[in-house]
Amino acid sequence: MMMRHRPVTRALLWLLLGVPGAAQAASTLEFEVRAETGAAAVAVVGGPVLIRLRGASAAAQAQVIVARLARLAEAGTAPAAFEIRRAGADTAVFAGGAVVCTATAEAARAARATPKGLAGDWQANLRKAFAGPYVSAVVPPLLPFGESTPIALRGQPAGTAVSATVTGAAAARVDERSASVSVTGNAVGPATLTLRRGPASLTLNFEIRMKAGRVAGPVRAAFTGSGTPAEMIRTAILSELYAVAELQPGVRIEPSLPRGAAGLTPGGQTVVPVSVRLSGGDTIPVTTDVDVSLSDRDWPEQPADRLLVSNDPEKVAGSQLLLRGVLPAGQRTRLLFHHKTIADRPLAYEVRLLNQTDAPSRVHLRDATCGPSEDEIFVGHQACLGYWRQRLAGQGYCLLIPPHTAWTVRAVVAPPNDIVSGLCELTPIEGGPVEMELVATSGPPVSGPRGIAGPSTADSAGICLFERPYKAEAGSYTAGGMHAFLNVGRDPIRSIAGTPLQGDYGVIYTLDFDFDNPGAAPARFELVFSADGGVARGVLVVDGKLRETGLVRPAQQERVLDLELPPGGRQRVNVRLMPQSGSNYPLRLVGRPYTAGWSGRSGR
Repeated sequence: MMMRHRPVTRALLWLLLGVPGAAQAASTLEFEVRAETGAAAVAVVGGPVLIRLRGASAAAQAQVIVARLARLAEAGTAPAAFEIRRAGADTAVFAGGAVVCTATAEAARAARATPKGLAGDWQANLRKAFAGPYVSAVVPPLLPFGESTPIALRGQPAGTAVSATVTGAAAARVDERSASVSVTGNAVGPATLTLRRGPASLTLNFEIRMKAGRVAGPVRAAFTGSGTPAEMIRTAILSELYAVAELQPGVRIEPSLPRGAAGLTPGGQTVVPVSVRLSGGDTIPVTTDVDVSLSDRDWPEQPADRLLVSNDPEKVAGSQLLLRGVLPAGQRTRLLFHHKTIADRPLAYEVRLLNQTDAPSRVHLRDATCGPSEDEIFVGHQACLGYWRQRLAGQGYCLLIPPHTAWTVRAVVAPPNDIVSGLCELTPIEGGPVEMELVATSGPPVSGPRGIAGPSTADSAGICLFERPYKAEAGSYTAGGMHAFLNVGRDPIRSIAGTPLQGDYGVIYTLDFDFDNPGAAPARFELVFSADGGVARGVLVVDGKLRETGLVRPAQQERVLDLELPPGGRQRVNVRLMPQSGSNYPLRLVGRPYTAGWSGRSGR
């Protein structure tokens, strides 16, 4: 019984070529294990026995030695490299500083020889086998079209001429001085390289393919705010890369997360290195480093001009278009969506921007999406909290959308009975009109750009569009007087089609409370979040500082501000909040005297 060691696959790095790491490493000098009665022999395929081992573990030891010899043959090891040295208490044959085989005392007794004598016999056999002639080479399975790839030639005897022939989609030329063969891809398709040194012949198969592409120009990307998440900045860079890259069909771009942008402030600029991988289609992937010029633009806080709400149907049973609308140039549009999957399989909820014009468009975005989760109050609260954090810090990024392209800016997969909730703010700042759509699909989510199959009909005039989605109210409480109550979500705004937005979800409330102490002694006040319509949580911006409540149940309250004024003191407190998905409305904010002995959370 013979166990032959065939050429192995070895991992090499072909960064400059952009060739995948797996490559064929092969040699005409091959080895096998021959099973003998009570022994195992390491032999040259079709040739003599080199090493004979005895004992229960002989076959396993022989396999290890065969693997070592195969690697040495692939490396073109010279006969003189095989040396005898001590290996602890044993004698061994070494090559390239590593043990090839060990002549133990037990092995020597079985061979009726001394360890040194047995190792010497093995050394002589190996030197003779590696004297050749043989040839070895390492060839990537994919080589680029239109380029020449040097393939190193190895083997023995060194300096002996090697001939090379290629059939198929390539040509070859041997360079004797550099001991290499240059393979040039002149068509896309399979090819075969045959190398010969004397009677030894080695055949390797590979394919010629197009490279995935290249980045063909300077890359400049922009974001806004302080502490903007690296993933936002990465998306801005990604959109600019698609604008300057030259890509084969089906190729996608994957940039690494940028480093070094965290210290920028509005108006600042820096250059960061980004590793970019181009891959996909029937191409050779390319990895390259790109210097990206990043700028942190100023993005002043101001109210959104429009609100788009996607919650009908709230429960989604299958693939469908949930919302589509036009984003007017220069206007800020806030999108709020909240949906539960009731299909028998997961659904992907995708927010897409569509540029159906002949010129690129640029959009400023901020995106706070949460889910999936079975807890609708949790996902609505986290989306609202993320939105306010980004808004207060001015965070966002600028997305460049190529002509006739749809760009999925957010894709969230929700299994059956799970919920997703999101708040996005979108402002077209350059180029032609941009459309936005929210789609539920049972297919795999696709982030980034894709071509638009055909024209779509955008409709922003339905029940989902609300203009001027903000309200302002004022109240006052004077020490010793009646409590001040300001309602949230009680009187809903209406869409441009006249449909009321029950709960005012996504509407920004600006509430001013005046606290007045006309007395002769200090007075203490509190501002209370009161859940009147059912279980709710809240995110409040109180005098510019972000606060969030816990879970407040019906008829319960939670203190959100504790204030003390001196005699004759007066102070205005500004509160902003947004009714958030999953919570129940209406609710009230109550200005009143401080309640001593109350923890700040209870039913009252």
